[in-house]
Amino acid sequence: PNMDLQKRIDWINGTGYNSEFDDIAIEIHINDGGKSGFEFWFEGQGQNTSQELAQTIMQNVNTRTGLPSQGVKSEFEHKYKSLAFLSKTNTTSVLLECLYIDNKEDAAKLENDDELNKISKAIAEGICNYLKIEYIEAESPKPVQTPQTTYQVQANSNIQSTPGQSQQPHVQQSITRPTFPNNSGTMQQ
Repeated sequence: PNMDLQKRIDWINGTGYNSEFDDIAIEIHINDGGKSGFEFWFEGQGQNTSQELAQTIMQNVNTRTGLPSQGVKSEFEHKYKSLAFLSKTNTTSVLLECLYIDNKEDAAKLENDDELNKISKAIAEGICNYLKIEYIEAESPKPVQTPQTTYQVQANSNIQSTPGQSQQPHVQQSITRPTFPNNSGTMQQ
């Protein structure tokens, strides 16, 4: 989120991901313009994988959320007549405009974690539908119980004091260092 548009495009293209390997990139924005719901943008004139991806996600989002669709549109329909994120990335790319910040009902949804979770799950499920893979909702991560190693660190108690200063007290401190499983399943530090 801290990268400007060109840096995001350069980063995506620098990963080596590209449309030849069916790699995708999705940029998610919040819309404005007084309407409600979602508006999705695809690369070029359409009849391509970008349009198919946008339509698949939009269909799932509308089905799952019941919120209105403002359509799936070609970048050439946009007021700028081209959207760099779509036309400059090497991946199959879409731009999703989710809800309208200047619509009171949409703005309330943007502040509601339950609504945002419903929307994000609908987007994820739409991506899985496009990729023809099963959508499986992840469980909340559970803390992993791993053995801990404790080291004793003893501060130097032989500090010389100079006139007017008190001697430093003897300090004993425990430092706990986590362990992690390695590839063989055994624990290592």
